[in-house]
Amino acid sequence: MYRLLFFVFLFFSVNCRAIENIESERLDNPDMGLNGSLAFTLDGETGSSEKIAFGTELKLIKSTQRDETIFLIEQDYAEVNDEKNTDKSFVHLRYLTKDTPNWGHEVFVQAENDDFRALRSRYLLGLGLRYTLTPVNKLSANILGFGLYYEKEEYELEGADNDEKNVRGNFYWTYKHKISDYAALRSTFYFQPKLNDVSDEKGLWVFSVTSSITEKLLLRISVDVVHDTKTPESVVATETSYETEIVYAF
Repeated sequence: MYRLLFFVFLFFSVNCRAIENIESERLDNPDMGLNGSLAFTLDGETGSSEKIAFGTELKLIKSTQRDETIFLIEQDYAEVNDEKNTDKSFVHLRYLTKDTPNWGHEVFVQAENDDFRALRSRYLLGLGLRYTLTPVNKLSANILGFGLYYEKEEYELEGADNDEKNVRGNFYWTYKHKISDYAALRSTFYFQPKLNDVSDEKGLWVFSVTSSITEKLLLRISVDVVHDTKTPESVVATETSYETEIVYAF
């Protein structure tokens, strides 16, 4: 099993998005023990580019009464008229220690790239606190988080380098509610200002509805709004995308 994960990690990290909705991923796994899913996506996007893309996602979450480990890999790639219009990859590893039923602290590392946002690479190292307002279960969840992270971004625009190294705050709120035996809605909001320049901010809002097809097969439809006040000149500040996923949970 570990050998398989190692080779999968290498395959996806060869290509190494701005804010990833990790909270939605962990809300799908309220049970103790090892849980996972494999997802195939079809999504569209407006903003810097108009596209239809296909993607895959592998997620593993191991949870105990005291600890939680999250491992996530994503790859999106597409071609239109024999021309590549999407090529982005993402790897995330996070570890949470539950200090009390409500409080926990966590650390994480992340690597990614997105050729069509001129992002050659982005690396994060972060830590924070997490406060659970409503316990995570199959019916509902309501959670706040706050912390900070160090980021290193390498952009490539018309052959010129434009690298950044920043420390940002990391604040999030995530909510889940099961609306029927077969469907649930989720909403997650992230706000990540640069500590020495609060006008430089990143944000993400995600709203999704998940419906059960079978006991193991799910249909998930989501809308993402991504905002970055300091994007390169060739990239718009706010992008909206939609995504439809077929998810197999194991």
